[in-house]
Amino acid sequence: MKGIILATRPARPLSAIAPRGCRHLVPIYDRPAIHFAIEALVRAGFREVVLIAGGEEAGAIVEHVRSGRALGLRDFMVAVAPDHAGDVSAILCAQAAVGGERACILPAEVLLGGSLRHHTECFLCRPEGAVILTAPAESPGEAVVVRPDDGRVVAMDMQPARPGFDTVMVGPIFADDTLFARCRRLDPDAEISDLALSYRDDGLLEAERLDGWWCRLRDAESLARATNLVRDTGANLAMRPAEAIRALRLAA
Repeated sequence: MKGIILATRPARPLSAIAPRGCRHLVPIYDRPAIHFAIEALVRAGFREVVLIAGGEEAGAIVEHVRSGRALGLRDFMVAVAPDHAGDVSAILCAQAAVGGERACILPAEVLLGGSLRHHTECFLCRPEGAVILTAPAESPGEAVVVRPDDGRVVAMDMQPARPGFDTVMVGPIFADDTLFARCRRLDPDAEISDLALSYRDDGLLEAERLDGWWCRLRDAESLARATNLVRDTGANLAMRPAEAIRALRLAA
């Protein structure tokens, strides 16, 4: 299984304070934001990762990350997506590198307190389908809310103004070898949540609860929150239950 990092979504408020205007290089506590996405996959056991960068920022990211070996990667490739490309268009840029393997797709703007290793190992034991990670909503209407039933996702509501349940899709999705065939059937501007929805419509989408905190970088406020969380608890850590509870309390 290979990792795919999506570094294409706009977060314009961060560009003004980021090195070379690249929002994925904005510092979070002691290192650039993009390091956390790479670290999340490395600590989960991935050694082959494709980073999909938006056209205007690809050069800065490539120059900064270089081969990826210093960050623990054996094989690191950067693909350039067209400016303002949707998630599905960006994911298709990784097809040549991923081939027919399974993949974990991680949006670069999502930071995680807990580790992806357990979720990765469990997914490798599944015969087919996809798995999303869920967590309590940070605030109403900010994300895709989901309703799992014994692990299987039975309902999804895309960015509702008044969600009927308080569990949200965090961002990462583990996808089987039908990933690219599904992406080709979707609208090129579709988002990662639409990909998850296609699995759900086939009864092949399951949800697992993420341990620890999570944060999506959108603006200066979320950047400050992420910085404080990384400083106080660390990121991408395999946490015992008591530690996960503490991290969730700090994130509240």
